[in-house]
Amino acid sequence: MAHNGDGTVEDFQDATFIPGILAMADNLDAGSDNQRLIDLAVACAASLGTDVTILDLRDLDLPDYPSAAEQGGDLPQGAYAFRQLLCAHDGLLIGLPSDEGDCGPLLLNAVAWSTCPEFGLDARAAYAGKCATLVSATNRSERIERQVAELTTKLSLLGVLVLPEPPPPPAATTNPATESGPGKAARWQLEDQMNVFIRTIRWAQGQARLGSTAIDVDDA
Repeated sequence: MAHNGDGTVEDFQDATFIPGILAMADNLDAGSDNQRLIDLAVACAASLGTDVTILDLRDLDLPDYPSAAEQGGDLPQGAYAFRQLLCAHDGLLIGLPSDEGDCGPLLLNAVAWSTCPEFGLDARAAYAGKCATLVSATNRSERIERQVAELTTKLSLLGVLVLPEPPPPPAATTNPATESGPGKAARWQLEDQMNVFIRTIRWAQGQARLGSTAIDVDDA
């Protein structure tokens, strides 16, 4: 470990540490903007020495919360599965929808289930100290922006460090994997975003090992 004592990310350069990233989105249909963007972001993250798991939130098969919870009975298996995935990873890579959809209803529902009172005092333990970054395939409407703010606030209250989003490049959805034009600009920006994301995870883990409890994104 290289330690220069200034509290920056360079204080934690343990080559043996491989960050675990949970990449997720409400819709990962083949050929969709979300699927292409997540695939590209995952490739960027993997190239930076991470271990990435991709989750289509529909696979959790969770009923609506709290209406289903109010009916009693056992917690759905998807709630346990989601918490296990959270606990096994250091960072959250979240794909946001286009303007045609709502912002992460399945994610917000999964978060609600995974922090429900049945999990007791450690309901937030699966989130605390993790880092998250949001990626978006399109420019978003004001309605989507409000929903993004709700999601960011919810995750922050659970102890997740949500990194600020960079502004999307023009026409980023034309083809994020193309080698020229706006798609190339989108790729460069996404690569930069993933680099900051992984560096911040390494920094946060270093702070945790040093016994620090406060995480300030400006220091990362």
